[in-house]
Amino acid sequence: MPRPIYPDIEGYWGISTSDIVNYLWCGARYFFSKEFGWNRVTSRMILGSAVASAAKVDNKIKMIDPTSKGASVEEVVEIAVESFRAEANASEIMDRFQEGPMIDSTASAAQAFKLNLSPSIKPILCEEPIVTKLEGEHIALRGTPDYFQEGEVIDLKTGKAWSRADVANSIQLTVYACLYREVKGEWPERVGIDSIRRVRSRVWDTERIYGERSESDFVALKHVVCSVKRGIDAGVCIPASPNQWYCSRKWCPYFMECPYVGSARRKIE
Repeated sequence: MPRPIYPDIEGYWGISTSDIVNYLWCGARYFFSKEFGWNRVTSRMILGSAVASAAKVDNKIKMIDPTSKGASVEEVVEIAVESFRAEANASEIMDRFQEGPMIDSTASAAQAFKLNLSPSIKPILCEEPIVTKLEGEHIALRGTPDYFQEGEVIDLKTGKAWSRADVANSIQLTVYACLYREVKGEWPERVGIDSIRRVRSRVWDTERIYGERSESDFVALKHVVCSVKRGIDAGVCIPASPNQWYCSRKWCPYFMECPYVGSARRKIE
């Protein structure tokens, strides 16, 4: 999926939501991708991106015609599969995978989105790059939320199952709430995740999980982002803890060449 283009705000240091999350997850991963230009992916990352591409088309149709039900199931599946193939051909994929089963999984996940999630989605904005100023700081927050509904910020996640605790802890959703305010002039009533999770081979389940944000969450976000800026400016690179699920060949495209991963861990992957 092409990277969004954000407008610059003169005199402000800009950082995207994904860069904040990447740096907090693993400083090494942030610097590999951002500073060193190691634009690598895993097959699971492409699957999620492919489903998001299909969801974007489905939502855009609804925005053009609010009475529309969006794209058909067949169209959503076709868009997701073609998106997977296009990104796979254009990317350096770092994990072991078989194309056939991954295509089938992509199709099944896209179908689950269309049948189970799409009917309840009434988008007022979809995948638009947004920039807002962090209050009291010369920092601009950037993000491309999957979709806004009236009073709601929703992000689509495919793969790992999400919980209410994950929604409460999500810095990404807190930033997206700030972006909602930039667009609508008020805070969203709630934030949420549309979770598409694998329950068994090529079978996907879906769930929408809601949470809320309050003033204290935005104060905490400000502290986090300012600390991230100080760390990036100083070149501080703290790697992920080895027991984190995303510090693995399955989920990290830099795992096999990461200087913080020893040979013993590479062998068991």
